[in-house]
Amino acid sequence: MTERLRRTYLLVAGGLLIGTGLFLGGYASLTSPYVAVPTVLFLLAGVLFSEAVRTDMPVLYVAASILLAITVGVSVLVRDLLVVPAGACCFLGPVLVGSGLRSFRDQRARG
Repeated sequence: MTERLRRTYLLVAGGLLIGTGLFLGGYASLTSPYVAVPTVLFLLAGVLFSEAVRTDMPVLYVAASILLAITVGVSVLVRDLLVVPAGACCFLGPVLVGSGLRSFRDQRARG
């Protein structure tokens, strides 16, 4: 698989996962509005991990890990089954986008 195709797949898959996670979180929040809190926190943790992957800043890894641990604890308290897939999608989507952007940056640096 070429590097350009890999980068495209990462960006598209990440965008689709973010959209899916937000949809599932919104759907679950129709029955319990508290589900929206962990959904947003998972998305924020994913964005922090994405920035950490893209910029190689260890401080962002630590901040994202702390936020992720707190969010998992909140998710256990919410007790709604849709929090798990919504959180996984909201977390993994930005990480994939960050990986795609990093490969794009590396390709531009090479020439």
